Amino acid sequence: MKRFLILLSMLCFGAYADTINLHFVNEDNTTYENKTCTVGGDITLPTTAPTKRGYNFVGWKVPQYIPIEYLENDPGKTYVNTGYIANSETKILVDYILAGNYTENCPIISSSSFGINHGCVGCWATATNITYVFGSSRGSPKVEASTVGRRLVVLGKEGLYINGEYKNSVYQDQAFRSSAFSVFASSKCLLRIYSFQIYQNDILVHDYVPALDLSGVACLYDKVDNEFLYNEGTGEFVAGPIIDYD
Repeated sequence: MKRFLILLSMLCFGAYADTINLHFVNEDNTTYENKTCTVGGDITLPTTAPTKRGYNFVGWKVPQYIPIEYLENDPGKTYVNTGYIANSETKILVDYILAGNYTENCPIISSSSFGINHGCVGCWATATNITYVFGSSRGSPKVEASTVGRRLVVLGKEGLYINGEYKNSVYQDQAFRSSAFSVFASSKCLLRIYSFQIYQNDILVHDYVPALDLSGVACLYDKVDNEFLYNEGTGEFVAGPIIDYD
């Protein structure tokens, strides 16, 4: 007999009512139990097991986090510290978008020796927007002119890639120090992050996704360590719309 487990992804959130009626149904759409929950409150699981032909029900799986499309910063007031320190075998992937043009650096993922900035009109190039790698022990950052829009940036010893396109090489003798990666850093620019991953020796060691915790607080959730990374600044993150689980 096959077994099945149900991922409970119902949320007691609402704008116009104090309570929400929940209907638990079987595979054939017949209701086997009704529940009422308070908006912002907990959901009491049914005492009756759902049925599915040819299967035995083994239990409920309650998710640890609520996935959202993106996490938006409050410029200059929100950031998280991952605690992860880079070395020569570190690779980072970040999916983000920068809202608008800025006349200053826009730190996205940064440490004292390794990271990605975006923005800075005319700092090292005449292009409106640039993306660069910083922290080389040889001095000048690598600079790449680019256009505004959502992008997936991959940075590691193989080089810098933006939306799958190779841009430039990365110095191999970077002066790695004991500063951990920060997300959004002290950026005064409006940014949205859709995902952030850290690889070490080509192994995924941290997989951060935008999320709400079960209290509704916007943050990053590490799917590898099952941990929340909360804002360490004075503001509050803006949560994107709730999406389905992977």
